Amino acid sequence: MKTLKVWGGRYYGLEFNSARGNRMIVAAYTKKQAMDLTGISQHEMKNYWSETGNTLELETATEVGVWVFDGHNKLLGRLK
Repeated sequence: MKTLKVWGGRYYGLEFNSARGNRMIVAAYTKKQAMDLTGISQHEMKNYWSETGNTLELETATEVGVWVFDGHNKLLGRLK
């Protein structure tokens, strides 16, 4: 059985506006699935993303999907 992993990285989309930079997290079974869900490149994933250990992010991402947080760890919403 595969383990669900949670990656976190920067978010530059226009759906959520914030005074500070936003953070996107993605829960997926593989890196390829995470890249497909977010639409980011392999270069972006390798250089600007990592598996997260943040408790709030891990509690939020309990199923495959994509979420966006503001710079104060406030959940702004779910993208997918």
